[in-house]
Amino acid sequence: MKTTHYLLVAVAVLLAALISLLFYDFVYSNKAEQRTLDYIQQEMSTRNAEQMRELRQLAYDSESILAAANGAAYLKTMIAEYYAEHQRLPTSLSDLNLAHDWTPNSRLKAVKIDGNARVTMVIDAAHSKGTLVYVPGIHQDQFVEWRCSTPDIRDIGRHLPTCEYTGR
Repeated sequence: MKTTHYLLVAVAVLLAALISLLFYDFVYSNKAEQRTLDYIQQEMSTRNAEQMRELRQLAYDSESILAAANGAAYLKTMIAEYYAEHQRLPTSLSDLNLAHDWTPNSRLKAVKIDGNARVTMVIDAAHSKGTLVYVPGIHQDQFVEWRCSTPDIRDIGRHLPTCEYTGR
């Protein structure tokens, strides 16, 4: 009878140990799973924040570049009218009756027309910087054609497909 009693106690102890191990494994694996899920969630949150910053920057850049392009469109129209009237291109903003520090909007730091009627739009907004350069060409002595380039906006094709990046 004592052997049976010892055997039952040993089985009970082994059963308790097995239940304890299963419980420990269950609790530990849930904690490990939770740590893994927490890590994944943190990684996703970090990536989402980075993507949001990139998208915000893309939006700022796009707004600034389009503001510069719209200002340039206004100037190109004025230059075309000036050419039609004077048969030569203007060499400054004052030729177009604009102040030397004229800018069409707050996203532009400066607008210049050089001696060859090349228009330079300098973007200097809070979040975006860059330069757009519009070079005129007279087509068959009748109208002004324009070529757009930028020395410092690498992804210009994303914003203005007709504008070329010339930097390195």
